[in-house]
Amino acid sequence: MKLGFICPSSPEPVGGVIVLYELANGLARRGHVVHIGHVSPWGQPVTGVADMPWFTFDPGIRHHFTDTDDATEGEAVVVDVVFGAVTHRTPVDALPAGLIQGFDMLGPEIETEWFRHPGLKVVVASWLVDAARHLGTPAEQCVIVPPGIPLDTFRIQTPVHDRPAAVAMLGHNHPAKGTRIGLAALEQVHAARPDVQVVLFRAHEIDHPVPPWVEQISAPDHQGLSRLLNRCSIFLQPSIYEGFGLTAVEAMASGCALVSTDNGGSRDYAFADRTAVVTDRGDADALARAVIHLLDRPDERARLALAGHQHVQRFTWDESARLLEGALETYIADPERFLAPPGPNLLADVPARGNWATTVLSATRDIARLSRL
Repeated sequence: MKLGFICPSSPEPVGGVIVLYELANGLARRGHVVHIGHVSPWGQPVTGVADMPWFTFDPGIRHHFTDTDDATEGEAVVVDVVFGAVTHRTPVDALPAGLIQGFDMLGPEIETEWFRHPGLKVVVASWLVDAARHLGTPAEQCVIVPPGIPLDTFRIQTPVHDRPAAVAMLGHNHPAKGTRIGLAALEQVHAARPDVQVVLFRAHEIDHPVPPWVEQISAPDHQGLSRLLNRCSIFLQPSIYEGFGLTAVEAMASGCALVSTDNGGSRDYAFADRTAVVTDRGDADALARAVIHLLDRPDERARLALAGHQHVQRFTWDESARLLEGALETYIADPERFLAPPGPNLLADVPARGNWATTVLSATRDIARLSRL
């Protein structure tokens, strides 16, 4: 197959962009011709792959750069399918496809347009298929392709029974990540168990105060993050919503027991009382209770950690590329069912609850997914 990706270029790592690049790499390794059209929607033009040293591209990928956010300004290429990650406007006449990762950073109108636009919708998690149904898109136009992680890096190095009482959390300034709520929960944990170590790792400075008893790690690479996670017994994911939640999966692969909100993406790996402790979104008290519960019960914590570790072994980039390859072959062979117009938007008259993602999550919420402590 000949495949095109339209993707925002970035001089520094961005999670959603990494997913696109990894999928492009995987398809190139499987023998397909892959073009990437790099656009610049954030005012940070990139003129070549040398400007992105944080990612290693497969040498067979062909790159095209433009210093605007309009892919139609790029050179024309001939492909079978083109993925639009930022815009539906493409410089080629090809079957359209969208990679939908669930972050409405560009606004709810654009997310809704992506779901309702004709073509294959590749979604990173099952909750986004629920979202598609509510937005009028037939579920059969969607295919789930979860992202992967490097399991040779994120692995258990310190046995889960031998770890200290330590909690790790990702710090992020995007409100969706719930960092304020997570820190509020950890304040309660610290009050109840001042002996517990707390580690916050982050790509950038956090906009709100971090207590002095929190160890902060700035921008660890994969190896550094794996070492960090292996000296912690619990990973706290307080997100309001996640498209998928790759960092939580990396923590589970590294042997941390997961305490997570029911944030959408977590529904594919955080199963209440089986692989994680799961709470409502936005509830710092419940998160604190869950962390303390596991700290006080090391056998239960180890059981969840090992079950979670086993479950996430399925999330590899090779598997992601295989799933995407199969979906694209089906799409090219029978495009008509993917190009049918959408039905009514069932969320059009639903009162908004915060933003697009939280409105969808409220509409698709399943109380059985939550732990009761």
